[in-house]
Amino acid sequence: MVPSAQLRIFLLFGLLVPACATPVALAPIPALDAPSPSPPGDWPAQERLAWWEKMVDRLSPADAAEARLCMGSINLELKNGRLARNYFRMALENDLSIKEASQARLGIAKAWLLEGQVELALPYLEDAIPHLAGPPLEEGRYLVAWASGKEITGPVESSIVARLSPFMSGLRPVSAFHSPTLGMKVDVARASWTPLNMRGNHETMARPFRITIHHSAEPLHGTRMSDSLRKVRNIQKAHRDKGWAGIGYHFLIDRGGRVIEGRPLAIQGAHAGDSEMNRGNIGICLLGNFQTQPDRGSAYIQPQSPSSFQLAALKGLLDRLRKQFSIQGKSVFAHLELKGTLCPGPELDAWVRFYRSRS
Repeated sequence: MVPSAQLRIFLLFGLLVPACATPVALAPIPALDAPSPSPPGDWPAQERLAWWEKMVDRLSPADAAEARLCMGSINLELKNGRLARNYFRMALENDLSIKEASQARLGIAKAWLLEGQVELALPYLEDAIPHLAGPPLEEGRYLVAWASGKEITGPVESSIVARLSPFMSGLRPVSAFHSPTLGMKVDVARASWTPLNMRGNHETMARPFRITIHHSAEPLHGTRMSDSLRKVRNIQKAHRDKGWAGIGYHFLIDRGGRVIEGRPLAIQGAHAGDSEMNRGNIGICLLGNFQTQPDRGSAYIQPQSPSSFQLAALKGLLDRLRKQFSIQGKSVFAHLELKGTLCPGPELDAWVRFYRSRS
């Protein structure tokens, strides 16, 4: 009986031990989707773009959206703003993450900036910034500050300048700037407020021998840089809409006394009336409305006075220009002295005449 009992115990353990020793089968791990393929990063832009164009229709909707983000970025490299915008917009039509959607909006903004459309770029920049991070956030912050005319404080890193220069025609902080062509100080360089180059329909400036003073004829009450540069861009748009090469004035002075570089001085201005009057004539415009214009509405009934900052800056600029180009005091005019106009209003006209009498 004992052996039988031992046999039963042996058989029982023989059944149990293999069950304990055998590993329990685990549930299979779901296979991860293979990462989307990408062309080698060292390929030329055109070859990478062609690779994506062949591949994009074979991808899942999510991967196709990411592919179109890549295609938009490559078109930015190629400076093709229209195609870049198309690809970024196609990507936005799919289910992108918040971060990816923000990158698409940043791309659309850059595409508009490539074409000089600052006003169209700004809303996309403002929408993108809250959800960006890292280098794209740095780029977005600089771009939105520049596009809205705000001061860019602190140094601008050279890496950011290199990345953004195609979209800003030479980014530099809005700060004091010495123009190598003028040998004088201005407060805001042209490249700090516009990415637009002058059109080809202009004449080379003769050696300057006279100066004409204007007002912008549009009310401006604040001294914020953003407000001033928005007015300057509006003037540029109005002048370009007339078919001109660009903004007609060589310098503009805001209510805070900042001297803003307008049309390059190497190019003849478009401000005094006709080609002959503009020849050798430096145009300076003070921002503000110094002449009553009741026919334009209630905002234009009460004229402004030039601010003390503007007049101090105007005198300093006139003195520097006259010294630089040996211009006589008798050759400084108010616009109305050269053309049948009320510009620059009676108060500024009187100031110009007084300046001329003391020169």
